[in-house]
Parts: sequence; C-alpha cells; structure tokens
Amino acid sequence: MSFLHPILLGLGAACVAIPVVIHLLMRRRRKPVRWAAMRFLLEAQRQRHRRVRLEQLLLLLTRCLLVALVALAIARPILGSDDGARAGPREVYLLVDNSLTSAAVGEGDQSAESDLQRSLARARELLGRLDPARGDRAALITLAAPAQAVVSPPTSDLGVIERRLAELRPADSRLDLAGAVGLLPAMPSGDDAPGVTVAVYSAFREGSLGHGAPHGPLPAGATLTATPPADTTLGNTAIASFDLLRPVVIASPDDAVTGLSQARATLTRWGDGVDEAALTTLRVVTDRSGTSRELGAAVVRWAPGQREAQSTIDLDLAGLGRVGRCVLRAEIDRDANDRDNTALAVLEVREQFRVALVGARRFGARPRLDDFGPSDWLRLALEPTDARADRIEVETLDAARLDTGALAGFDAAVVAEPARVRPEGWAALGEFRARGGAVLLTVAPSPGAQLWPEQARAALDLPWEFERDPTDIPEGARTLAAPLPDTPSPGAADPLWFIRAELAALAETVSVQRVLGVSQTEDALLLLETADARPVLLVSPPGASRAGPVALLATAVDLDWTDLPARPLMVPLVQELVRGGIGAGRSTPTTTAGSRLTAPVGAVEVVDREGADPRALPVDPSTGLTRDAVRDAGVYFARDTSGQDIGAVIAQPDTAASDTTPANAGRVEAWLGASGRFAWTDTGPGPGDAPTEPSREPAGPGPGLALLLAALLLACAEVGLARVVSHASRAGGPA
Repeated sequence: MSFLHPILLGLGAACVAIPVVIHLLMRRRRKPVRWAAMRFLLEAQRQRHRRVRLEQLLLLLTRCLLVALVALAIARPILGSDDGARAGPREVYLLVDNSLTSAAVGEGDQSAESDLQRSLARARELLGRLDPARGDRAALITLAAPAQAVVSPPTSDLGVIERRLAELRPADSRLDLAGAVGLLPAMPSGDDAPGVTVAVYSAFREGSLGHGAPHGPLPAGATLTATPPADTTLGNTAIASFDLLRPVVIASPDDAVTGLSQARATLTRWGDGVDEAALTTLRVVTDRSGTSRELGAAVVRWAPGQREAQSTIDLDLAGLGRVGRCVLRAEIDRDANDRDNTALAVLEVREQFRVALVGARRFGARPRLDDFGPSDWLRLALEPTDARADRIEVETLDAARLDTGALAGFDAAVVAEPARVRPEGWAALGEFRARGGAVLLTVAPSPGAQLWPEQARAALDLPWEFERDPTDIPEGARTLAAPLPDTPSPGAADPLWFIRAELAALAETVSVQRVLGVSQTEDALLLLETADARPVLLVSPPGASRAGPVALLATAVDLDWTDLPARPLMVPLVQELVRGGIGAGRSTPTTTAGSRLTAPVGAVEVVDREGADPRALPVDPSTGLTRDAVRDAGVYFARDTSGQDIGAVIAQPDTAASDTTPANAGRVEAWLGASGRFAWTDTGPGPGDAPTEPSREPAGPGPGLALLLAALLLACAEVGLARVVSHASRAGGPA
C-alpha cells in the first residue's frame, strides 16, 4: 500500500490523538469527602465500575478509529502492483500541433472537426486525468514554427492550460518539433522527482514530417508520447507562389489605373484526386476602397497524375482608384485545407517614374541625329512622345558631378557615359542600388581601353568580369538573338516579359559591330547575345539581397558600335528595362510564415495593422530582418524612425506543410523515437501494435471510497454508543 498524499496521512494520524486529549481533559478529579451514606453508594459503584470503564474505552477507540479512517480516505491509499505503488505527482508537457497542416478537415465537409480540434480534445482528456492536489503540473507548447512556450514552466493551475487550449487556432507555418523540444527545461532527478511525460498531439500527415530532424535529445528522465497518425486521405490544393509581373504601375493623369497587367501563380495538389483530371478556378481580387472586386480569373486544368501547374492571369486594373499600395489576393476553390488557398501580393500605383540619366547635359534645342550621343539616344528612348503622357520624368545629371544627394528621389539611373563617372559617383550609384534603385549600365563609346568597369564592379557588387578592350564582331555574327532566360519563374525575373513574344523578331533587325567582353555567370539573366553567343544584355542575379537590379548593355549606344539606337527595338527595350527594373527593385519583399521578415531599407519596425496581434516587430539593422518570426500570413507594414510608413512586407502560407497524405505509422515512430523513450498515447492496439503509454492512475475508484463509507458507518455507531455510555436513555437519575 502507498498513499498519493502522505503528508495528509501524517496530519490525520496526528489528529487521532484529539479524542484521547479530550477524554483526559474531561476527567474530573475531586477531593473525596466521606459521609455515612457514602458506604452504600461506593458498594454499588464498585459493582458497576468494570462495565462503565469498558464502555468508555470502547467509545474512545471508536472516536480514534473514526478520525483514522477519515485521514486514510483523504490520503488516497493505492493497492496493487509496484507500478501503481510508485504513482505520484506527474509533470506533463503538452505539445500541440497548430501548424498549417492541422487545419485540414474532411473534404467538402467544413463543419467536420479539423485535425487541430481532435488534437485539442485528446489533450483535454489527458489534462482531465491530472490532479493538482496530488502535485500534478502541466505546461503547453505550440508546434507551429517557431515553436512557442504558451504556458511554461509547468503549473498546477490547470484552468490556465484549459483556457489557452480553447484559444488555439491554426497558424500558417510548418511544424517545429525540434524547436519545441529545445524549449523543454532540464528535468528534476531523484527518487522523489515527478514522472515527466512529453505528449505530442498531431495528425502526423506528410506535411508535418519531412522538415529535417524531428528533435534533439529529450531531457533526462522524460518520456515522449504521441497520438497515432491520421487514417483518412484528404485531397488538397495549395497556391505555392503568386507574383505580379509588373508590381509597380503608373496611374493616368486622372488618378485612375488603366490597361492590363498580369500575375502568375503556381498551384500544387496532394492526396485524393491526384490521379484524376480536375479543374481549379483561380481568382485575383482586391478589397481596395472597402469593397471586394475581382480583377481577373483563370481555370487550371489538371491532367491525371499532375501535381503542379502554373497559370498566368490577365488583370484588369481599370478603376483601381487613388495612388498608393493595393493588396491583391489570389484565391482558389475551397478544399480540405483553406489556410493555403490564399496568397497575397502588393501592387504599387505611382503618379510617375523618375529616371536619372547620367551623362552629358545639353542646353538649348535637341541636336540633329548626326550629332546624337549616348545621352541623346537614351533620352529619346525614355521620352519617345510627350513625357506627361508616358508619366516618366527624365532628368539628366552630369556624370562628372554625380553624388549621393543628386540621386535622391529617383527610381532608376541610366548610365549613358560611364567613363566620365568619378569614384564618388560610383559610390553614390552603389548606395542608390542598395536602396532598391534600378541601374542600367551602358559601355563608353571610346574605341580604346575601358577603365571604368573595375570601379563599377566594386561599387555595384557586380558578379561579372570585364575585358579591358572592346572586341569587334565578325561580319557573319553581328545579328542579335534573344534566348529565353532559364529561370524557374521567367515572368517574375525577366524584365522583358511583356515584349518577349516580339523580342526575337525585333532583335533580328539589330546589328552589333563591337562589344565589351563580359563573363557570363550561371545565376545572371542573359537577355540578348550575338549570333556567336557573345553576351550583349545581362541582368544581375534575381533576388540578390535587397538591392535593385543592374542591367548591363555590353555595347555602346552609338552608331559606330551598333545600329540599335535607330531600330524599332530601342524604345521598348529601354522602356521595359527601366519599368521592369523599377518593379523588381521596388517590389514587396516576400517570405513564408514561420520566418523572420525582410524589411525595406531604413525600416526600424514592422507591424501588422489588421492582424489579431498588432505588436511591432523590431528590425535588426545588421541583417535587415525582424528579430522575431511571424506565424501568420499577411501583409505587414514597415515604419522608419519617424513612424512613417515606408513599405510593405508579405508573409505567405508555408505550403511545404500542405501535404494532407497520412504518414506511415512506422515512419512516424522512427521519426519520433530517436531518443528510445517513446510510446503511443491511445489505449488499445496502436498502429503497428506499438506499445501504449502506461497508465499512472490507480484502476477503479480504489479503497478511498470504501474507507469513507466505513467512516460513515462508524460515525453512526459512535452516536449510539455515546448515548449508551452516557445513560441518556434512562428515565430520571440519581437523587
């Protein structure tokens, strides 16, 4: 026999002495006085003495036994095996999977319980078996990346755990079991240490697994338990990516956005229905001006066995309204998991683009074509018609006097005469690019050695190696060609996407006589080359840090080098390089939920204005990332030191957690059981006949209830015996 509450047993044992003390205190001691008639009373008393003493002893023993039975019942004795005898206080860490995967429900039945709801029900069952009076404690850790200690260290106030469980909602990030195990404290040791259980509650679909190592070593003395994997296969489709091919557009003079733009989305599907043909409707909507409006739609047609598909959607931007940022939302049909059916993008509507033309300033009327220099050709390409109609403001800056202040407020810089740029001018261009500005470099028209490339390469952090002297192209290899850039998402990275259909035909009309040799890197975009594969137009690697893109035209904008300035390709080429470069440099940084956010240059904090948690996330100035990660998808807004809104940041759902296929039980056990102390929590046969968690609760109600019943019966007997001993039932008394 052992007791769940040995301290209460000791206190109860001490209380047994109370009836004895009362009995001794109630005994009356008087000085005897002899008188004549006393002789007859003493004789009668001697005859009754033994019987009265026996009655009093029986009453005293009854009262002591009554107190002892009550003490034993309160101490909750345990009878049975050694395991039951050793049962004592428990310390339980509830690890609940609230990742994106946990939002899965039965397909077509949105009223059904989600995986998270079933996990919460099982966690409450374990919580209900804990007894704070015994010393049991519990803690709660959520598994959506990054794992969070919601209630820790363990507490005996189980009501707090209940309330936190009721507040749990699915996040948009993946499962982070390794991070959760890292939050566990060191466990107490010794014979009197509480038993520690780390209980993982998850449906263990494939979206929960496969994200690296499951966890590090458990703290000494802890046992890891888990619920079995789900046994239902659900069909799920997710938006894996969503990009605007032109994220920055110009409004018309009346502040209304006109014309078409495009967006590209990548969809992925899992589970039921993958082997069958299917249709998915993809819509792009905006909630600007307080009303939801559809900007475009497309239908994705799935072939049997197809798991990934891309779709390009034409967007009608007419009537979007005022200048500013506009959040666009891509949506697909409802399925088993709605958390991954939405993706976000930010469209920036501008009044105009400001372009700095770094070259030679001219005063007076425009010169004749015979006298055009690089600055003149490029300005003509940027302003082919009335500047007000194109909404592109071009300002020529003297290349020899370029500095950081001169580039303030511009969106792009076109370097027409790089040989005249001084070292401080290249440093200013480097800072301009670091702030997200787009840069277009051309080659100096001098036939001799080019000395500027080394300075440009260092200041702009370019990946290319330049030759010193230009190379003359052989007669038969001077025609331009337009190879397709080899990128996973051409529309998002290719600045010539909108003229790609006509680019090859326009390039064939251009002849290039001389180029400056440039080494081609694998991660750069090659947009134009000569017939003998010499690079003519390159763009810096997409996604390199947070800097704006750099496009390099490896030939001079001069008729002695190429006839490009006089060909129809010149205007759309320069226009698209500038517009596409501005869009790439000013596009909204995007990451996945569960990660730290990439903030715009100059931001000191990022805040979610519309989310449930409006707290500001500080930005680490050394990395440009927020110090904390976010678990929910959404558009977050960046602020500078003055509190001004300077940009937006997007967190997309982590679709790596979207796979709803049930994981194999053996794989889950191998994934979780690396520590060697693992058991399934469900009673009855577990998956693969795995062992179940040993119960620490005594079987049945135990002897405590029987002891309370015995104490009740004994209390009734004590009342009757007390009346007998006191002779209260006799009529009258001695005179």
